[in-house]
Amino acid sequence: MRGGVLLVFVLATVCTMAFGGHIKKTAVENRCLSGRKHTMCRYKAQTAIRTCKDIVDVQSPSSRKVMLHLHNEYRDKIASGKIKGWPQAANMRQMSWDYFSEAVALRWVQQCKPGHDDCRPTQTFHNVGQNWGSEAFDTEFPTSNGTFAGWIEEINSVKRPTSLLKKFRDGNWRHFTQVIWANSDSLGCGEIHALDGGLKATIVTCNYGPTGNFMDKKMYLMGEPCSQCPEGTACKPNSAYPHLCAKPTDDIEPVDIPADPGFLENHLGIIKDCEEGRNGECKITYYNVDLPTWCNTTQ
Repeated sequence: MRGGVLLVFVLATVCTMAFGGHIKKTAVENRCLSGRKHTMCRYKAQTAIRTCKDIVDVQSPSSRKVMLHLHNEYRDKIASGKIKGWPQAANMRQMSWDYFSEAVALRWVQQCKPGHDDCRPTQTFHNVGQNWGSEAFDTEFPTSNGTFAGWIEEINSVKRPTSLLKKFRDGNWRHFTQVIWANSDSLGCGEIHALDGGLKATIVTCNYGPTGNFMDKKMYLMGEPCSQCPEGTACKPNSAYPHLCAKPTDDIEPVDIPADPGFLENHLGIIKDCEEGRNGECKITYYNVDLPTWCNTTQ
């Protein structure tokens, strides 16, 4: 299509059960559902695949800042009651950036495959949500802002916000609801540019920990902003997001988020490709920590 825009949005993930496993101080055992393999085990980094050519990772300090800010800014609007028809949120968390989730999201988005991967737990989160979106022009690469705007526009599909808040159900709003899910306080996104059928495409995958979109669960607690913040979090009145429950380490304004050179050089080697042993056992290295992940040996 010449002189136009191609927009593709794929449904966000919906969760009905949690992954098993337990968290240790230095290691995590993650188990994928039967017949599935962790994204870092199953897929290789790609520079060209299917119809996508010249795949380039374009994530940068400024693009990380923008995507994190877009999420926190909108969550703050929801929490403060500035979005018409949506009650204030008493426990909306401020999000922070997670390099683990970014690495897994990047590996998936490099596959240039619409939809979602099957298994994406990280060192910290066994349950990880996901949004995916693609936008393409024939003249230039779009920014990721358009993809985020598309996710948020799904608010128009919600006719009874209070009912959905009390008991989440499936619908054409899953991107939107994942963005504003109160307990999801960790964000990591992969973003690529690729040439796709003559169009210049920007493709984004964002992973969220812990996941939102749990069936029959509350999206957030209605009430005065920050009146029911989780332990260890509180409002920061001087913050750009004064209605969000923030950790002491959360930034009070948008800042560039660098890819730490040590992280890139030593780990994002990063999160190494899966090394399979007996019984299909996969070993993935996060931050020099060996994380055993049991992967099904058949693709």
